[in-house]
Amino acid sequence: MEFENGEVTWTSAADSDSTQDNVVVRPRGGEPRTVALTPMPRTGGFGTLTEFAAAIRAGREPETSGRHNLGTVALMEAAVESASRREPVTIRRTGETTGVINAI
Repeated sequence: MEFENGEVTWTSAADSDSTQDNVVVRPRGGEPRTVALTPMPRTGGFGTLTEFAAAIRAGREPETSGRHNLGTVALMEAAVESASRREPVTIRRTGETTGVINAI
């Protein structure tokens, strides 16, 4: 994904093996760097359900709550909109889109 000040690329092995996941950040005009990812004992749906059950037992909000994922939903909507328009769109804090992310 291309942002105002650079880009981020990632690969994911989905639920199979998170050791194969890779995230690279490149500031605009700078050198790319690989971001170290925290090893997770459980990933994907299994990890999400495990964390959800632990949060219920502890009486706290889960790490992957709906509230924390609103930005992810806005990012995915913007990626789809950018691809369909074939031009960059901006992600606003409200999730409304109009011009900075380039997913094509």
